[in-house]
Amino acid sequence: MMTCEAAHEWRELLLAVKRRGVDVLPELAVADGALAFSKAAGEVWPTTRDPLGKSRQPKAKRALQASCLRKPSSLSE
Repeated sequence: MMTCEAAHEWRELLLAVKRRGVDVLPELAVADGALAFSKAAGEVWPTTRDPLGKSRQPKAKRALQASCLRKPSSLSE
């Protein structure tokens, strides 16, 4: 399981899906704020819309970075 996701990991996964024969281009890609997924999806499927958009990405990126640096509650006890 990836704790802090990277665009290259998502890209590898999406390209593997394409290699396996899934050739339908999605019209819309929705993530939970995962900028890495949005970046990879834009590279693999350049015509796919990303509703997060560029204007909201800096705030989402800061929030994700903060959560990646935070220790899980089970480890902090």
